[in-house]
Amino acid sequence: MCLQEGQELIDEKPELRSVVQQKLEEIRECWTDLETTTKAKARALFENNKPEPVVKSYSDLDHQLSGLEKQPPQLEQAHHLPTFNEQLQKFQSQMGNLYKDVGELGSLQGVCLPQRGSLVKGGEGEGGEQPAVVETRIVRLIEPLKERRRILLASKEMHQVAQDLEEEIVSD
Repeated sequence: MCLQEGQELIDEKPELRSVVQQKLEEIRECWTDLETTTKAKARALFENNKPEPVVKSYSDLDHQLSGLEKQPPQLEQAHHLPTFNEQLQKFQSQMGNLYKDVGELGSLQGVCLPQRGSLVKGGEGEGGEQPAVVETRIVRLIEPLKERRRILLASKEMHQVAQDLEEEIVSD
């Protein structure tokens, strides 16, 4: 548009040709600077607003797995239903976070959740880390975690039945 109008002005007043061409060149330079600045700011905004993954590497995931392995079931400490409910919620939250973190790491590094197959689709992880070691730990930890969940649910049910019976006896 600006170029077309500049050309029309040059056609109407040839004596202004050098001034109009100089101004058009200045406008082109300003436009180029504006585009460059806009792209740089858009890129910076995108980078700043990109969510940070919770798990950044296999070593982070490995550390998280160590925490889960060391965590005792703590069933002996719970003597009433609300405590079991809290333990169950905490446990389910930890498991959800683990699967979320494995999924995030997978989307970043070509990994998927273990499903009767390999966790690792790619080769070695970053910095010489061993994705296969982490995969093995996850697979080895899945069954004990399922058992811990089953025990928590069974204990919760037992306490619920005991509480219901106690309420029945008291109300009769």
